[in-house]
Order: sequence, then C-alpha cells, then structure tokens
Amino acid sequence: MRRDRERLVPHISPMGLNAMLFEAPGAFDLDNQRRIWSLAQAVAKWPEVIEAAPGMTNLLIMFGRPQRDPAIIERALLETWAEAKPLETDSRLFEVSVIYGGEDGPDLDHMARETRLLREVVVAIHTSRIYTVFALGSHPGYGYLGVVDPRLF
Repeated sequence: MRRDRERLVPHISPMGLNAMLFEAPGAFDLDNQRRIWSLAQAVAKWPEVIEAAPGMTNLLIMFGRPQRDPAIIERALLETWAEAKPLETDSRLFEVSVIYGGEDGPDLDHMARETRLLREVVVAIHTSRIYTVFALGSHPGYGYLGVVDPRLF
C-alpha cells in the first residue's frame, strides 16, 4: 500500500466554508517545499484569496467568502501547481543554541532509546547539518524544520 506522502497527485480538501488545503504529492524535500512557496506566491495574488499560508509541503488558502464553485478553484490550483517551479529565495543563517540532555533537554534519553543510538551519536547526527525552515509556526520564532536525518526518525 502506498503511503499518503508518496501519492502521485495533489490532494485538495475543504477546510470549513472559506478555506482549502492543498497537499503536494511526492517527496518531502526542499524542491517540493520550494514549489509550495511558489504556489503560495501565485495564489496570494488571486482576488478572492485573503491569505495563502504555506505549511509542510501543503498550502492553506483562505478566502474572503465561501466559493460558489470550489471545483473551479481546485482546477486553478492544479494548473498553477503544474506550472510552479521551485522558488529560489534569499536565505539567512540563524544559529540556535541547543541544550542536549538534563533538565532543559529531557528528550535526549528518549530519542536515544527509540533510535537505538548512543546519546552522543544522536547529538552528532542532529548537529551535523544546516536545517531549512519549511514553514513558520503559530508562535513567534517557531519554525518547522525540513528534512531531518532518517536515523533520527
């Protein structure tokens, strides 16, 4: 059975009366996320859209009022997605201090047990790369990081 993330076509679903969720098909990777950013820029220009909020390989589109014919919007989303190219953006590097283990980092022992890795190996893997923020969270400064080393799943 194909996992949901590996589906081959986008999935679009209503989110209440005034919104739709577009879920990208394919890999959970930076190129796919960059296409979501491109889609968000294009959709944000549509007159009926009040917000296009990118998530983790998905896009929440909010409208000023309920759409009379959602099928028209769905077709437009699919066409726009088909044309979307990965958006290259300027980036900035932020260094974030991390405390591993102890009172301020209680998940390290759990992570080591679940992954069957030594604590030191978990830390080494986690700190060995630069992460890209795929989407901003609902709290100031909270970013969803994309593409984590699979050994840490």
